[in-house]
Amino acid sequence: PPPTPCGVIHVRHADVTLNRGWLNKSATPKYKYLELGEYVAAFKKANESIRNVVLLTDDQNVIDDVPKCNGTNSGLIFHYLERRRFRGAEGGWENHFPSGSRKEELLTLLLIQKIVSQCSLWVGTGSSFGTLMQTLMDHPPHNVQLNNQGDKPTKSPRK
Repeated sequence: PPPTPCGVIHVRHADVTLNRGWLNKSATPKYKYLELGEYVAAFKKANESIRNVVLLTDDQNVIDDVPKCNGTNSGLIFHYLERRRFRGAEGGWENHFPSGSRKEELLTLLLIQKIVSQCSLWVGTGSSFGTLMQTLMDHPPHNVQLNNQGDKPTKSPRK
């Protein structure tokens, strides 16, 4: 686990722009990608004292962007699992197992839950995975939910 205090940045990309047709009659996706830098800015604004960031993402492109957001001025230390991930929307709606192994993916989810359980801040967009992980954390985190339908972060009420 990362040193505490820590916070979580959850960047959901794989299925975000593939939501045409399901409760969305437009050919235009209902949601948009947010860049890692937008999450980092919201993270730093929410709590300037937390330096350890647990980065959760389904997109290898986000991992590749860490050096851009982890320069000498950021003061943040990113922690993430080295594992197989899709790039962008590559996995789509139906393929949630980039490793090709359901067993490996389940073990990864259990490990993620253990890692984030000690964190006190969660920054992300709406997601059932995010909601589940927050519910299983040792203490309810301060939750900053970014609006991926617009360009301004909105705080969700703490539950």
